[in-house]
Amino acid sequence: MKIIITFTLLTISIICHSQGLKFETQSWNVILQHAKKENKPVFVDIYASWCMPCKKMSSEVFTKDSVAKAYNSNFICCQIDIESTDGALIKNKYDIRYFPTFLFVREDGTLFYKKVGTLDLNSFINLSVCAMKEFNDHNTIQKWDVEFERKKDDKEFLLNYINKRANQGLPYMNIFENYLRLAPIEKQINDEIAKIFSLDMDMIYVGSFAYDYLLSNIQRFNEIWRPRMESLLLFYFNQTVLKAKMENNLALFEKTMTYYDRIFFNDISISKADVYKFFYDINN
Repeated sequence: MKIIITFTLLTISIICHSQGLKFETQSWNVILQHAKKENKPVFVDIYASWCMPCKKMSSEVFTKDSVAKAYNSNFICCQIDIESTDGALIKNKYDIRYFPTFLFVREDGTLFYKKVGTLDLNSFINLSVCAMKEFNDHNTIQKWDVEFERKKDDKEFLLNYINKRANQGLPYMNIFENYLRLAPIEKQINDEIAKIFSLDMDMIYVGSFAYDYLLSNIQRFNEIWRPRMESLLLFYFNQTVLKAKMENNLALFEKTMTYYDRIFFNDISISKADVYKFFYDINN
């Protein structure tokens, strides 16, 4: 009997410690107060009930013991449904556009790290490491902003500044384009630059300097990131068409269409006629 009881207790203990991430269920303001009391940053999983990638993260990643070990001891963890009251507040405050989005926030509500999209187990654990490194970095974004005024022509500084801003979900495209103009060609086409093109895809539109630069050097980029860079060109094209439609901007649409033949050279999944039908709301 004693052996059975001991085994049962051990089994219960294992189950209790195999539940993965421990999410707080209080309101956003209460969670921030808890973070201040515990002197910990907050990890936030922003999800939508209809989001299949969000469900995949919850079932396949959040439940792992290694994730629990990485997150539960270092962060106050919470999940926020984007369609809830707190979700509406979070969406506007932190510019949430895609799901899932992972936020890392200080006790005063200041965002210090942001990541969008699903991650595998190892990448998600590494995300916690990168976030904690950023949390403990005393060089705040405000200090970087001031330093930028002195180092606008410092190529190494610009790359670090871009990554700093990207980590916090802040715009960086003007800085990136400045870097591309300054750096020699051999420094402009490598893994790091290819990665920057994909850090925040909402920032690049057809006709921008960054877009034209990528298009002009697509073959060289494809040698290191094939087929990733071509897919980015298509994504940027589609989002520019959508932007033109949402803004009823005929000039932007016509300019975007001048790029069609250069972009869809290996892709017949969407015809010019389909694009025109979409823009002009033609159903047949």
